[in-house]
Amino acid sequence: MGPDRQSEELQELTQQTRAIWDRNARFWDAAVGEGNLVQSTLIGPACERLLAVQPNMTILDVACGNGVFSRRLARLGAQVVACDFSETFLECARARNTRFKLLASDCLWYKSHFLLNEAGMLESQIECHALSRAVLTEQLHALGVEAGGVLLVHMSFRATRPIEGGPLGLIEALRGVLGATGTLVMPSWSGEDDEPFDPLTTPAAPSLGIVADLFWRLPGVLRSNHFHAFAAIGPEAAWITSDPLPLPPHIPESPVGRVHDLNGQVLLLGVGHDANTTLHLAEILAGVPYRLPTYCTVLQDGRPVRIDYEENDHCCERFAFADEWLRARGLQSEGRVGHAHARLARARDIVGVALKHLAGDPLLFLHPPSAGCVECDEARRSTGA
Repeated sequence: MGPDRQSEELQELTQQTRAIWDRNARFWDAAVGEGNLVQSTLIGPACERLLAVQPNMTILDVACGNGVFSRRLARLGAQVVACDFSETFLECARARNTRFKLLASDCLWYKSHFLLNEAGMLESQIECHALSRAVLTEQLHALGVEAGGVLLVHMSFRATRPIEGGPLGLIEALRGVLGATGTLVMPSWSGEDDEPFDPLTTPAAPSLGIVADLFWRLPGVLRSNHFHAFAAIGPEAAWITSDPLPLPPHIPESPVGRVHDLNGQVLLLGVGHDANTTLHLAEILAGVPYRLPTYCTVLQDGRPVRIDYEENDHCCERFAFADEWLRARGLQSEGRVGHAHARLARARDIVGVALKHLAGDPLLFLHPPSAGCVECDEARRSTGA
C-alpha cells in the first residue's frame, strides 16, 4: 500500500474517531465532570509528580477532553495549551471554564506519520486568574469558618493559588474571617530528625509547604518549642503551643489535642484527610496497637541528644474513610476556597466518628496485607499480628 493510500485511510479513520467522540463527549462530560475518583487520586497526582509542575511552565495537554486536567494544571500555575479533535469536547471545556479564559481555533490533525500538523492545530490557552481577598473571604464564610473560633489548617498552596497577595494574602484572608478573637493554627514541625529544633530559626518541613513556613515567621505568631511544632496566632495561641515535646506527636497534650479540647475546626485546603493530623489523635485515643520506632534530636545542656520513641505511623491513605463517615452524618462542609477543593469539620467530630469505627477494627486505617503497602505492612508487623 502506497503512502498516499495510507494517508487517506488514516484521515478516514480520524474522521470516524472524531465522530464517535463528538457523539459521546457530552455523556462523558456529565459522567466525569471535574474528575472521578481514579483521576483525582491516581492519574492526576501521578502526572503532577512526573511533570513536577512549576509556575509559568508551558504544558501541552493533548486529547484534553473537557479540560479537566488542563484546569488542574493551570491551578498549579502552568500555562496550558490544550488540544482535542472533538469540537463537542471543546464546547464542554468552554462551558466548564468558569474561572479561566479559553481561546480556541480550528481542530487537531495528525499527519500520516503521527506528528502534529502545526498549521491545523487547535490551541486552547487556559489562564488561571488570581482571586481577590474579598472572594477568598466569601468562600471561607460560605464553607462555614467561624469568626472567633479556633481553626487548624492543613493546605496545599499549589492547589489553592493563584490568589492576590500570594501566601501572605491567603493567611490574611484566613485571619480576617476568624477576626481578632479567633485563633489560626498551622503545622510547623521540622523535617530534620538529626538536628535540634530551634523555634526561632528552624524552617518548617518542606512537605508542609510555603504557607506554613511563612506563617511561623510572621509577627505575633507563637511556635511550639519542640520538634513536633505547630504555630498559632490569636487568643488561644499560647495554650495551644505551650506543651512540652509530645511523644508520640499527636497525643492529647499536643497542639492537635488542644485544638480538639477547644472544639476547634479543621480546614483541609487542597489536601485530603491523609494530611489530617487530628486522625492521629483519634488513633491515640482509640489505643491502636501499632507503633513504629523513630527518633528526634533535642538540645540538653547545650548538646544534641537523640530521643527514641514509637509513633502510630503508616501511609495514611485510608484516612480517606473520614470523608464518607463525616459526609454521611452531615458533619463535613465542602466547597471551593481559592482554586482548591476544601473540607471543613470540627476536630471533635473527626475524632468522634473515627473512634466509633476504630472500636470495631483498630487496624482499620492500615491497608490489608494484600495491598502491598510497605508502610502499612510495617505498622501491622509491629502489632505482632
